[in-house]
Amino acid sequence: MRIAKKAISILLIMTLCLGTMATLASVSAEGILYGNCNDDKEIDLKDSLVLRQYIAKYDVTINEEAADVVYDGKINSKDSLVLRQYLAEYDVVLGPTTTTEPQPQTETYTVDQMLASSNLVGRSVVDGTVLKMEQTTSGIEFMADCEGSITFEATCSGDGGYMGVMIDDDFDNMTRVTLTGGTHAYTVDANLASGEHKIRIVKLNEWVRNTMQLLSVTVEGTLTGAKPQEKELKLEFYGDSITVGYGNLESGGGKWNWQYQDGYRTYAAYCADELGAEFSSVATSGYGVTTGFSDKTQTWDKFAGYSLVNSKTEWDFDAYQADIVVVNLGTNDFSYYNNTGNNASISNEDFKAACQELLDWIRSKNPDCEIVWVLGMNYVADVNNIKPLTVLQELDEELDYLHFTKITTSQSGGDSHPSVADHEKAGATLAEYIRTEILN
Repeated sequence: MRIAKKAISILLIMTLCLGTMATLASVSAEGILYGNCNDDKEIDLKDSLVLRQYIAKYDVTINEEAADVVYDGKINSKDSLVLRQYLAEYDVVLGPTTTTEPQPQTETYTVDQMLASSNLVGRSVVDGTVLKMEQTTSGIEFMADCEGSITFEATCSGDGGYMGVMIDDDFDNMTRVTLTGGTHAYTVDANLASGEHKIRIVKLNEWVRNTMQLLSVTVEGTLTGAKPQEKELKLEFYGDSITVGYGNLESGGGKWNWQYQDGYRTYAAYCADELGAEFSSVATSGYGVTTGFSDKTQTWDKFAGYSLVNSKTEWDFDAYQADIVVVNLGTNDFSYYNNTGNNASISNEDFKAACQELLDWIRSKNPDCEIVWVLGMNYVADVNNIKPLTVLQELDEELDYLHFTKITTSQSGGDSHPSVADHEKAGATLAEYIRTEILN
């Protein structure tokens, strides 16, 4: 009997010692008892139960620091698993180990939660908790105190498209993200140093190719609650395939397809970057002033007044008043009337009246703006059936707010369109023209 009692006493002592060792093994340098989720100073099945209830979003309160037993800045099923292993006497450690470093807390924001820290870019539209984007380069920019990577969830129509992510106005190093059809999450491993950053997410394809919705953004940190500082000079570009970047990523004149289009590698973006300006692109491939490339109905009024063209959602021009509007339309008019197979022509008077109608509409929406009409990045000339250069030069002489210029580039991109290099040169030329003729 005495031997049996002695054995029991030894077992009790060993149990107490093991219990003490387990408790000490789960205490960090900060005095946190990792695993003690219910704050009763013990680690037992009650902690495992309340942790699982918390993860399942029951209305329970836990010690969140103590519940982060894998020490990764998150509370999820990993913590629940490790705590259960610990209670089952697996060889695991709760809380930090000598090889563990605390991970930054991640936060996910829907678009409506981002607005206090954000500016809308281009003709994007907030609809409830999502951001709708159709026009090229539309999107959002926001300020975040964060590090590491950025994840965003987006919906893309059709079989895919592209979005761009730019960090701290680093134009040359924008990340091009491939989107697939449907709703998916995309992570950009930006390797951000810890601190405050400006992040811009924009659509790179035109509206006839696809539509996109931004659902949420996740950062390793938090949004700052302060909007990015707006740029003083505001530009808006109305155009056709050149302005949307049709074929600009292709080289050697190869046939175009949508994978070789980047709306942020265009003369418009390069010009704005050179001038330190904000810009908005409102453009559609194949469209013109009086006719499209091959379809007489494809004219500027079918897209110019809308934020979401497919649903005919009108744009609120008070939300973005342009100081300078650049018009790059007329190339498709020239192509249509210069094509002998169309057997069509337009008089100087009729083309001039159509151009004047567009100019009047722009000034009605942006009453104080100067307008630059630029042609020539694809071949345009005066021919018998249409004389766009003569007409625009006449309007330039008649209208104080109008500035007409021709910028010649090569067409070394896809389908006889400008390449990125061609766009960069044209953007620099246009920026210098604006700086000389308007800003100085």
